[in-house]
Amino acid sequence: MLYKANPGLLAFASPALLATECVDVIGLDAFRQHAGARWPRIREAIYAHMESLLRAKLGPTDVFVRVGDDAYLVAMPSTDREDVHVACLRIAFDLSSAFLDNFDASQLHVSNAQYGGDGILVLNRVPVQQIADLVERENLLPSLRRVRAPEQELVLEHASPRLIGSTVANSAGDAAAPELTESEPAYEHEFLPVWDVANQAVTTYVCRPKQVATDDQTQFLAPKQRLQANLSCLKAGVAQIARSINLSQKFLLAISFPYPLLQASAGRMEILSACRALSSEYRDYLVFVVKEIPAGVAQTTLNNLLNTIRPFARSVSATVAPRARALEAYQGIGLRGIGLNLAEFPPSDPPRPQDVEQIAAFAHRNNLISFLSSVRNANILKLARDAGIHQLSGPAVVPAMDTPRGMWRLTWDTFAPHTNVDLPG
Repeated sequence: MLYKANPGLLAFASPALLATECVDVIGLDAFRQHAGARWPRIREAIYAHMESLLRAKLGPTDVFVRVGDDAYLVAMPSTDREDVHVACLRIAFDLSSAFLDNFDASQLHVSNAQYGGDGILVLNRVPVQQIADLVERENLLPSLRRVRAPEQELVLEHASPRLIGSTVANSAGDAAAPELTESEPAYEHEFLPVWDVANQAVTTYVCRPKQVATDDQTQFLAPKQRLQANLSCLKAGVAQIARSINLSQKFLLAISFPYPLLQASAGRMEILSACRALSSEYRDYLVFVVKEIPAGVAQTTLNNLLNTIRPFARSVSATVAPRARALEAYQGIGLRGIGLNLAEFPPSDPPRPQDVEQIAAFAHRNNLISFLSSVRNANILKLARDAGIHQLSGPAVVPAMDTPRGMWRLTWDTFAPHTNVDLPG
């Protein structure tokens, strides 16, 4: 499809930006066709809902603009092409589910925009099969589900929440396979104190799920459930921040986001949406930690990912993969701290002194805070003391508690009998 762009639009989406393939167009033509003669009366409501979704779902470096009467152009400069498709697909789905009944993939109009020269935009519609593959890969299920129509065309339909194992009827009237939905888990939370060694005080608490109750009572978290658990920690933790402000027992709240959740467009959009919903008065009390970062991650990739969440917190820190040797990706990208999550080390290959020393030395050279989390024994405490690690957390430091108790003093004297550390006289 060709679209004649006016000079103002090309100034907004320049040929250079279009060449990066990070610009998509979400078409509203399905809404216009569905409304018929009512379109002039209802389009403002659709525009308002669409722009609300765009503001909620897009990152701080992303932009959008309405194109003509029935389309929105979305530019996501720091996002890969397929991730742009996923982001726009999710927005198109949310809009469709609000205004259209029984819609399928043919009504989700997402196109990649490229410059064709002479002021022409070339719009290449994302195929239905590719949409289905992206939905499954990015774990947009159960919001969308895959079914087969009688003519064997792959379509995507809105799926209402049901218990696992329930059945639905497909468009041919036959019983379909069990629906791929997940029951809403219930979460309790605990707060793990983080010891600031330099200041000899507990200043921060990590909010984490205390217990995960699912249908089968397992502790295994599927990606969707893991996302829900992270978002529940954000909500519960901020509630404790509000409480602490009222009681004058202020502290910093650390929320850990797994790298795989942030890397997936669906997870990133949900996290950003939750962050935007928080009152800005709490941002000075929030610190984000991105964990499970794979070895060899590119600096540009890591920087772009951190930039999406940076506006919503006081600072952002990151973990290093076990045994990682090249740490250049962590330099000059605005991190506050760098550390090791010791839970990522396999039991058969625990952290060595040189692993801890490497983190401390890199942090010192780059003016960063160094940290170790999931500290479970006195040997690690001694390694941390010898290496000069700045922050420590885990059961060998201070056990988790149900409610944060504000900031309080904690010194090495507490641990000296167990770590054989020579304390200054």
